[in-house]
Amino acid sequence: MKKCIITTLTAVALAACSSTPEQVTPSTSASEPMSAEQAFVASAGINVAGAANEVDRQGFNNATDVGLAAGMASDFGAVGLGLGVLGILASPGMGPEGYAHILTNIPAGVDPESRRQAYSEAVYRATGLNPKAQGYKRVNSPRNTNAVVFIKDGCPITKRNYYDRKCSMVFFGDAQKIKDAPKSSNTYVVVFNILGDFKNYKDIPTDEAFARRFVDQMPSELSLYIPPKKVNGQMQPAKLYRNGKETALQ
Repeated sequence: MKKCIITTLTAVALAACSSTPEQVTPSTSASEPMSAEQAFVASAGINVAGAANEVDRQGFNNATDVGLAAGMASDFGAVGLGLGVLGILASPGMGPEGYAHILTNIPAGVDPESRRQAYSEAVYRATGLNPKAQGYKRVNSPRNTNAVVFIKDGCPITKRNYYDRKCSMVFFGDAQKIKDAPKSSNTYVVVFNILGDFKNYKDIPTDEAFARRFVDQMPSELSLYIPPKKVNGQMQPAKLYRNGKETALQ
């Protein structure tokens, strides 16, 4: 039975990407103030200033898709909702600036866990799937009520208190801090899990197009950091996608 398991990089994965702390530095010279977009990305713990050189050194043609595929949840029950483990390291030493991230700002005093339901719904909508057309019904998760869960009639619950993945579809989103984000920052990375029985569907893409669809579900809240990448041998700058618009992070 075919299963589709997708996660963006999580805080666990991000911590493993670099053995030494990355300092947040401006992406412009000291004499030039950062734009609002640059400051926002820097507040997440992403060092845009060194991203182009790092991507160039590693030789990636497109680091965006590598980043979105890098965090893989191998066991939903064991690692917990929203906390995938690092399935592959695209490049030892590559920092978070080399990967795509969905970013959000959660005001001080607001519990990040309170946004889980909204992010889970956004993940589900972004897939464009219609589980009900395949005979599934929506239910509350016995383990986490913030997940969007569909099951087939009679789907059993496992000993870890999750519905069996052979007869369920689970969509879950969460907000996590990058390891080296400033402690005072309210900027988070939104991670997601999509798990279960997807044998009747083509693989949901782990690419920039899907990330954009996810962000477009909540345009006033979510943004997509797109790392630098080489196109036909030419380096393109990092970008921030928000409200349907791309802004270069020079």
